[in-house]
Order: sequence, then structure tokens, then C-alpha cells
Amino acid sequence: DEITALRSYCAITGEPLESDVFVEDFVKKMQQFIDITREIGAEMDEMCANIGRQQREQCNLETLLRSLVDNGREWITEAEERVSEVLREIASCSN
Repeated sequence: DEITALRSYCAITGEPLESDVFVEDFVKKMQQFIDITREIGAEMDEMCANIGRQQREQCNLETLLRSLVDNGREWITEAEERVSEVLREIASCSN
């Protein structure tokens, strides 16, 4: 996996293992961010489903929540792509 590739990179280049720990910590934090954002999106989906039709028409809250959920999903996708890019770049350095 990517972390193994990073460890190999560190071993080949002789860079200190702190960089390995840093990237591993970064990946874990990004995954936590992605997981939390997904949970928020799921909660918002549930809230939207539970709002009564009359309330939706009155305050247009569902539109707002849907927009937040969609933006959250975009953020997740973007974060996943960026993490993957970074890890691919690191892995390519070890080849």
C-alpha cells in the first residue's frame, strides 16, 4: 500500500523516519476528515428526509441542506484525490 511505499522511499533515500510518521499521520487525519464529512452528509440526508413538506416549502431548508451535502461530497472527492496524488508521488519517488 501507499504507506509501505513511503517506508521503502524513506529506506532508499535515507530520509529520517519522521517524514514517514508525518505522512502516515497526515493520511490518517485526512481519512478522519473524510469520514466525519461523510457522517455529516448522512445526517443531513436524514434531516432532509424528516423535514415535513410544509416546512420545506416555507423555509426552503432542504435546498440549503442539499447544497451543503453536495458541497461536502465535492470536498470529500477532492480530498481523496489530493491524498491519492500525494501518495502516488511519494510512491513514484521510491521506484
